[in-house]
Amino acid sequence: MPRFSAADRQTTAKTSARGPTLVAGANDSLIIREVGVFSTVATSSRVALRTITAARTAGTALDEVHHRLGQTGNANGSATQAPTTDHTFVAGFIRNVELPAAIGGGYIWVFGNEGLIIPEGTGNGICLTLPGGTDQIIDFYFDWDE
Repeated sequence: MPRFSAADRQTTAKTSARGPTLVAGANDSLIIREVGVFSTVATSSRVALRTITAARTAGTALDEVHHRLGQTGNANGSATQAPTTDHTFVAGFIRNVELPAAIGGGYIWVFGNEGLIIPEGTGNGICLTLPGGTDQIIDFYFDWDE
C-alpha cells in the first residue's frame, strides 16, 4: 500500500467552508494517517479538520510525494490549496484546535492503526477550515495511504 504526503504553506484564506484540501480519487479510498498544522505568526488562530461530501472547484494543486524512494506512479488522492467555491461537509468537526500564539507552534493529528478512512469518489475528502475568529496563515501537511 503506497503512502503519500503533501505539504505547503497556506496561500489562500481559510473560511468555514474553504481551506487546504485532500480528496480521494474516483476509484480509490484514502486512509488518512496524519494531518499537521503549524502557526507561521505570533497570533493564535483556530483550525478545524472537516469531512467533505462534495468537493468544489479545486485550488492550486500540491505535489503528492511518495514515502518510499524510487516508487513510481501518481497518487490517486489530490491535495490542493483552498478551493474557489465552498465545499459541502458532514456536520461537525473531526478535529478542532486553537493554534498557539507562537511561530512554529502546532498540532499533529494521528489517526491510529485503522486511520481515518475516506471512501472513493471524487467528492469525498478532508479540509482544513476556519471554525471562527480571524484566519492566520498556517503550514500544513497530509499523510495518507492508498
